[in-house]
Amino acid sequence: MSDSHLTDLEAVQLLVGSPPGARDLKVLDYLDDHARRWLGFSTLAFLSFAHHGKPSITLAGDAPGFLVDEAEQALSLPLSALDEPRDARVGSPFGSLCLVPGMGETLRVNGHVHAIEDGRLQLRVEECFLHCAKALLRAEYWQFHSDGTATRPKALLAVDHCRLLALATSSAQGQMDISPKGDPAGALLVFDNEGDLSYPDRPGNRRIDSFRNIIEQPEIALIALAPGTTKLIEVIGKARITNHETLHCAFAVQGKVPKLITRVRVTKMQHRESPALLRARPHALAQAPPELDAAEIFRDHVKRSRERGFSASVGRAMVGLPGLMRRGLASDYKKNMY
Repeated sequence: MSDSHLTDLEAVQLLVGSPPGARDLKVLDYLDDHARRWLGFSTLAFLSFAHHGKPSITLAGDAPGFLVDEAEQALSLPLSALDEPRDARVGSPFGSLCLVPGMGETLRVNGHVHAIEDGRLQLRVEECFLHCAKALLRAEYWQFHSDGTATRPKALLAVDHCRLLALATSSAQGQMDISPKGDPAGALLVFDNEGDLSYPDRPGNRRIDSFRNIIEQPEIALIALAPGTTKLIEVIGKARITNHETLHCAFAVQGKVPKLITRVRVTKMQHRESPALLRARPHALAQAPPELDAAEIFRDHVKRSRERGFSASVGRAMVGLPGLMRRGLASDYKKNMY
Protein backbone atom coordinates (compact mmCIF):
# COMPACT_ATOMS: atom_id res chain seq x y z
CA MET A 1 0.00 0.00 0.00
CA SER A 2 1.54 3.33 -1.04
CA ASP A 3 1.65 5.69 1.88
CA SER A 4 1.72 9.46 2.34
CA HIS A 5 4.02 9.61 5.34
CA LEU A 6 3.77 12.91 7.25
CA THR A 7 6.85 14.22 9.07
CA ASP A 8 6.08 17.97 9.10
CA LEU A 9 4.53 18.93 12.44
CA GLU A 10 3.02 22.14 11.04
CA ALA A 11 1.26 20.14 8.32
CA VAL A 12 -0.09 17.78 10.97
CA GLN A 13 -1.39 20.69 13.08
CA LEU A 14 -3.05 22.15 9.99
CA LEU A 15 -4.93 18.90 9.39
CA VAL A 16 -5.85 18.48 13.07
CA GLY A 17 -7.00 22.10 13.30
CA SER A 18 -5.90 25.19 15.17
CA PRO A 19 -5.92 24.76 18.94
CA PRO A 20 -8.47 26.83 20.88
CA GLY A 21 -7.01 29.81 22.70
CA ALA A 22 -7.72 28.49 26.20
CA ARG A 23 -6.62 24.91 25.53
CA ASP A 24 -3.29 24.99 27.34
CA LEU A 25 -4.61 27.14 30.19
CA LYS A 26 -6.16 24.06 31.79
CA VAL A 27 -2.71 22.49 32.39
CA LEU A 28 -1.47 22.71 35.97
CA ASP A 29 1.90 21.65 37.37
CA TYR A 30 0.44 20.31 40.63
CA LEU A 31 -2.51 18.35 42.01
CA ASP A 32 -5.27 20.74 43.01
CA ASP A 33 -8.37 19.87 45.05
CA HIS A 34 -10.27 18.76 41.94
CA ALA A 35 -7.46 16.38 40.95
CA ARG A 36 -7.27 14.95 44.47
CA ARG A 37 -11.02 14.36 44.48
CA TRP A 38 -10.76 12.68 41.08
CA LEU A 39 -7.99 10.38 42.26
CA GLY A 40 -10.10 9.40 45.24
CA PHE A 41 -12.78 7.99 42.91
CA SER A 42 -10.46 6.48 40.30
CA THR A 43 -10.35 2.68 40.06
CA LEU A 44 -8.29 2.32 36.88
CA ALA A 45 -5.27 4.04 35.36
CA PHE A 46 -3.04 3.57 32.36
CA LEU A 47 0.62 4.20 33.24
CA SER A 48 3.48 4.59 30.82
CA PHE A 49 7.23 4.75 31.39
CA ALA A 50 10.17 5.52 29.09
CA HIS A 51 13.46 3.61 28.91
CA HIS A 52 16.07 4.76 26.40
CA GLY A 53 13.39 6.52 24.40
CA LYS A 54 11.12 3.48 24.18
CA PRO A 55 7.74 3.71 25.90
CA SER A 56 5.97 0.94 27.77
CA ILE A 57 2.39 0.93 29.01
CA THR A 58 0.54 -0.99 31.69
CA LEU A 59 -2.74 -0.93 33.58
CA ALA A 60 -3.12 -0.23 37.29
CA GLY A 61 -6.37 -0.89 39.08
CA ASP A 62 -7.97 -1.50 42.45
CA ALA A 63 -10.67 -0.12 44.72
CA PRO A 64 -11.40 3.64 44.65
CA GLY A 65 -8.63 5.54 46.37
CA PHE A 66 -5.74 3.23 45.44
CA LEU A 67 -4.09 6.29 43.86
CA VAL A 68 -2.98 8.42 46.81
CA ASP A 69 -2.10 12.11 46.59
CA GLU A 70 0.57 12.75 49.20
CA ALA A 71 1.26 16.41 48.37
CA GLU A 72 0.59 18.91 45.61
CA GLN A 73 3.30 17.33 43.50
CA ALA A 74 3.40 13.80 44.86
CA LEU A 75 1.31 10.77 43.94
CA SER A 76 1.75 7.16 45.01
CA LEU A 77 0.21 3.76 44.45
CA PRO A 78 1.04 0.17 45.45
CA LEU A 79 3.24 -1.73 43.02
CA SER A 80 0.81 -4.62 43.40
CA ALA A 81 -1.84 -2.53 41.60
CA LEU A 82 0.20 -2.59 38.36
CA ASP A 83 -0.06 -5.38 35.81
CA GLU A 84 3.63 -4.84 34.93
CA PRO A 85 5.43 -3.27 37.91
CA ARG A 86 8.84 -4.03 36.40
CA ASP A 87 8.35 -1.24 33.87
CA ALA A 88 8.68 1.41 36.60
CA ARG A 89 12.21 2.57 37.42
CA VAL A 90 13.44 5.40 39.60
CA GLY A 91 14.13 8.50 37.53
CA SER A 92 12.03 7.30 34.59
CA PRO A 93 9.53 9.74 33.08
CA PHE A 94 5.94 8.58 33.48
CA GLY A 95 2.58 9.45 31.99
CA SER A 96 -0.79 8.43 33.37
CA LEU A 97 -4.44 8.52 32.43
CA CYS A 98 -6.77 8.09 35.41
CA LEU A 99 -10.33 6.89 34.84
CA VAL A 100 -13.37 7.25 37.08
CA PRO A 101 -16.25 4.84 36.34
CA GLY A 102 -19.10 6.66 34.61
CA MET A 103 -17.03 9.76 33.76
CA GLY A 104 -16.14 10.45 30.13
CA GLU A 105 -13.33 12.83 30.98
CA THR A 106 -9.97 11.45 32.09
CA LEU A 107 -7.30 12.98 34.33
CA ARG A 108 -3.83 13.08 32.83
CA VAL A 109 -0.90 13.27 35.24
CA ASN A 110 2.70 13.27 34.02
CA GLY A 111 6.10 13.55 35.68
CA HIS A 112 8.93 11.32 36.92
CA VAL A 113 9.25 8.27 39.15
CA HIS A 114 10.65 9.66 42.39
CA ALA A 115 11.12 6.47 44.39
CA ILE A 116 10.14 2.82 44.74
CA GLU A 117 10.08 1.79 48.37
CA ASP A 118 8.00 -0.21 50.84
CA GLY A 119 6.09 -1.75 47.97
CA ARG A 120 4.89 1.60 46.65
CA LEU A 121 5.57 3.63 43.53
CA GLN A 122 6.24 7.28 44.39
CA LEU A 123 5.59 9.71 41.53
CA ARG A 124 6.66 13.33 41.17
CA VAL A 125 3.90 15.34 39.46
CA GLU A 126 4.92 17.91 36.85
CA GLU A 127 1.77 18.19 34.73
CA CYS A 128 -1.92 17.66 35.48
CA PHE A 129 -5.00 18.35 33.39
CA LEU A 130 -8.45 17.01 32.60
CA HIS A 131 -8.90 15.53 29.13
CA CYS A 132 -12.13 15.88 27.16
CA ALA A 133 -14.71 13.06 27.18
CA LYS A 134 -14.91 12.36 23.44
CA ALA A 135 -12.87 9.14 23.41
CA LEU A 136 -14.99 7.38 26.05
CA LEU A 137 -18.22 8.83 24.63
CA ARG A 138 -17.43 7.55 21.14
CA ALA A 139 -16.53 4.17 22.64
CA GLU A 140 -19.71 4.12 24.78
CA TYR A 141 -17.37 2.48 27.23
CA TRP A 142 -19.44 2.87 30.40
CA GLN A 143 -22.70 1.79 28.76
CA PHE A 144 -21.64 -1.85 29.08
CA HIS A 145 -22.50 -2.79 32.66
CA SER A 146 -21.47 -5.96 34.47
CA ASP A 147 -23.83 -7.74 36.85
CA GLY A 148 -20.94 -9.60 38.42
CA THR A 149 -21.30 -12.69 36.22
CA ALA A 150 -18.67 -13.81 33.73
CA THR A 151 -18.37 -11.28 30.90
CA ARG A 152 -15.17 -12.51 29.31
CA PRO A 153 -15.25 -13.69 25.68
CA LYS A 154 -14.66 -17.44 25.30
CA ALA A 155 -12.13 -16.76 22.56
CA LEU A 156 -9.25 -14.33 22.67
CA LEU A 157 -10.19 -10.68 22.56
CA ALA A 158 -10.06 -9.60 18.92
CA VAL A 159 -8.89 -6.26 17.55
CA ASP A 160 -12.33 -5.54 16.10
CA HIS A 161 -13.93 -5.98 19.56
CA CYS A 162 -11.96 -3.05 21.00
CA ARG A 163 -13.58 0.32 21.62
CA LEU A 164 -11.02 2.13 23.79
CA LEU A 165 -7.25 2.40 23.61
CA ALA A 166 -4.55 4.34 25.40
CA LEU A 167 -1.52 5.31 23.31
CA ALA A 168 1.86 5.85 24.98
CA THR A 169 4.52 7.90 23.19
CA SER A 170 7.71 9.61 24.31
CA SER A 171 9.48 12.71 23.05
CA ALA A 172 13.11 12.92 22.02
CA GLN A 173 13.74 14.38 25.49
CA GLY A 174 12.00 11.43 27.16
CA GLN A 175 8.76 13.10 28.32
CA MET A 176 5.80 10.73 28.28
CA ASP A 177 2.33 11.25 26.89
CA ILE A 178 -0.75 9.01 27.06
CA SER A 179 -3.58 9.79 24.69
CA PRO A 180 -7.01 8.08 24.79
CA LYS A 181 -8.74 6.96 21.57
CA GLY A 182 -12.29 5.67 21.38
CA ASP A 183 -14.66 4.48 18.66
CA PRO A 184 -17.38 1.93 17.95
CA ALA A 185 -16.16 -1.66 17.65
CA GLY A 186 -14.56 -2.22 14.25
CA ALA A 187 -13.79 1.47 13.72
CA LEU A 188 -10.96 1.84 16.24
CA LEU A 189 -8.30 -0.64 15.15
CA VAL A 190 -7.88 -2.18 11.69
CA PHE A 191 -5.20 -4.44 10.22
CA ASP A 192 -4.40 -3.50 6.62
CA ASN A 193 -3.28 -5.88 3.88
CA GLU A 194 0.39 -5.28 4.77
CA GLY A 195 -0.15 -6.40 8.36
CA ASP A 196 0.13 -2.92 9.86
CA LEU A 197 -2.29 -1.97 12.63
CA SER A 198 -3.96 1.40 12.12
CA TYR A 199 -6.11 3.72 14.21
CA PRO A 200 -7.76 7.07 13.33
CA ASP A 201 -7.42 10.56 14.73
CA ARG A 202 -10.83 12.01 15.64
CA PRO A 203 -11.76 15.56 16.76
CA GLY A 204 -10.48 16.33 20.24
CA ASN A 205 -8.65 19.10 22.07
CA ARG A 206 -6.25 19.43 19.11
CA ARG A 207 -3.16 18.86 21.21
CA ILE A 208 -0.65 17.10 18.98
CA ASP A 209 1.72 15.80 21.66
CA SER A 210 1.53 12.20 20.46
CA PHE A 211 2.03 13.22 16.82
CA ARG A 212 5.07 15.32 17.77
CA ASN A 213 6.46 12.38 19.71
CA ILE A 214 5.89 9.93 16.86
CA ILE A 215 7.75 12.23 14.46
CA GLU A 216 10.64 12.59 16.92
CA GLN A 217 10.66 9.01 18.18
CA PRO A 218 8.39 6.49 16.40
CA GLU A 219 8.40 3.73 19.04
CA ILE A 220 4.92 3.46 20.61
CA ALA A 221 3.03 1.21 23.00
CA LEU A 222 -0.71 0.88 23.36
CA ILE A 223 -3.34 -1.02 25.30
CA ALA A 224 -6.77 -1.65 23.78
CA LEU A 225 -9.88 -2.63 25.74
CA ALA A 226 -13.36 -3.90 25.02
CA PRO A 227 -16.16 -2.96 27.45
CA GLY A 228 -17.31 -5.64 29.84
CA THR A 229 -14.24 -7.86 29.58
CA THR A 230 -11.15 -8.19 31.72
CA LYS A 231 -8.94 -9.07 28.76
CA LEU A 232 -6.79 -6.57 26.91
CA ILE A 233 -4.60 -6.29 23.83
CA GLU A 234 -1.12 -4.83 24.22
CA VAL A 235 0.87 -3.65 21.20
CA ILE A 236 4.45 -2.42 20.78
CA GLY A 237 5.65 -1.13 17.45
CA LYS A 238 6.86 1.72 15.28
CA ALA A 239 4.33 4.30 14.16
CA ARG A 240 4.02 6.67 11.24
CA ILE A 241 1.38 9.28 10.44
CA THR A 242 -0.47 9.15 7.13
CA ASN A 243 -3.35 10.81 5.32
CA HIS A 244 -3.84 7.87 2.94
CA GLU A 245 -7.36 8.23 1.47
CA THR A 246 -8.05 4.51 1.07
CA LEU A 247 -7.27 3.87 4.73
CA HIS A 248 -9.49 6.77 5.76
CA CYS A 249 -12.55 5.11 4.25
CA ALA A 250 -12.02 2.04 6.46
CA PHE A 251 -12.60 4.27 9.50
CA ALA A 252 -15.69 6.13 8.32
CA VAL A 253 -18.31 6.67 11.04
CA GLN A 254 -21.58 8.53 10.50
CA GLY A 255 -20.42 9.31 6.98
CA LYS A 256 -17.32 11.14 8.23
CA VAL A 257 -13.73 10.06 7.71
CA PRO A 258 -10.69 11.03 9.82
CA LYS A 259 -8.12 13.43 8.43
CA LEU A 260 -5.18 11.48 9.79
CA ILE A 261 -4.40 7.81 10.36
CA THR A 262 -1.54 6.37 12.38
CA ARG A 263 -0.11 3.09 11.08
CA VAL A 264 1.84 0.85 13.43
CA ARG A 265 4.35 -1.74 12.25
CA VAL A 266 3.78 -4.23 15.06
CA THR A 267 6.87 -5.76 16.69
CA LYS A 268 5.03 -7.37 19.62
CA MET A 269 1.38 -8.05 20.29
CA GLN A 270 -0.20 -10.00 23.12
CA HIS A 271 -3.70 -10.81 24.34
CA ARG A 272 -3.97 -11.39 28.05
CA GLU A 273 -6.10 -11.20 31.15
CA SER A 274 -5.57 -8.04 33.18
CA PRO A 275 -5.40 -8.46 36.97
CA ALA A 276 -5.92 -4.68 37.25
CA LEU A 277 -9.26 -4.92 35.42
CA LEU A 278 -10.26 -7.90 37.56
CA ARG A 279 -9.61 -5.90 40.73
CA ALA A 280 -11.09 -2.62 39.53
CA ARG A 281 -14.29 -4.09 38.03
CA PRO A 282 -14.92 -0.64 36.48
CA HIS A 283 -18.23 -1.49 34.82
CA ALA A 284 -19.75 -2.72 38.05
CA LEU A 285 -19.29 0.84 39.40
CA ALA A 286 -20.16 2.77 36.24
CA GLN A 287 -22.17 5.53 37.89
CA ALA A 288 -20.54 8.95 37.69
CA PRO A 289 -19.94 10.44 41.16
CA PRO A 290 -22.05 13.61 41.63
CA GLU A 291 -19.07 15.18 43.40
CA LEU A 292 -17.18 15.41 40.08
CA ASP A 293 -18.30 18.14 37.67
CA ALA A 294 -16.17 18.28 34.52
CA ALA A 295 -17.28 21.77 33.52
CA GLU A 296 -16.40 23.11 36.97
CA ILE A 297 -12.99 21.39 36.87
CA PHE A 298 -12.14 22.76 33.43
CA ARG A 299 -13.23 26.26 34.46
CA ASP A 300 -11.26 26.26 37.70
CA HIS A 301 -8.13 24.85 36.06
CA VAL A 302 -8.18 27.63 33.47
CA LYS A 303 -8.68 30.25 36.19
CA ARG A 304 -5.76 28.82 38.19
CA SER A 305 -3.40 28.65 35.22
CA ARG A 306 -0.06 30.36 35.72
CA GLU A 307 0.14 31.32 32.05
CA ARG A 308 0.56 35.03 31.46
CA GLY A 309 -0.17 37.33 28.54
CA PHE A 310 -3.17 38.84 26.78
CA SER A 311 -4.61 35.58 25.37
CA ALA A 312 -4.37 33.92 28.80
CA SER A 313 -6.18 36.86 30.43
CA VAL A 314 -8.92 36.73 27.80
CA GLY A 315 -9.27 32.96 28.25
CA ARG A 316 -9.65 33.29 32.01
CA ALA A 317 -12.20 36.09 31.58
CA MET A 318 -14.24 34.03 29.13
CA VAL A 319 -14.53 30.94 31.34
CA GLY A 320 -15.69 33.20 34.16
CA LEU A 321 -18.92 33.96 32.29
CA PRO A 322 -21.78 32.04 33.98
CA GLY A 323 -22.58 28.74 32.27
CA LEU A 324 -20.23 29.32 29.32
CA MET A 325 -17.95 26.33 29.98
CA ARG A 326 -20.89 23.96 30.55
CA ARG A 327 -22.69 25.08 27.38
CA GLY A 328 -19.47 24.92 25.39
CA LEU A 329 -18.70 21.36 26.48
CA ALA A 330 -22.27 20.19 25.78
CA SER A 331 -22.21 21.71 22.30
CA ASP A 332 -18.76 20.34 21.48
CA TYR A 333 -19.63 16.81 22.64
CA LYS A 334 -22.83 16.92 20.58
CA LYS A 335 -21.56 18.42 17.33
CA ASN A 336 -17.88 17.56 17.02
CA MET A 337 -17.57 13.84 17.76
CA TYR A 338 -16.51 12.91 14.21
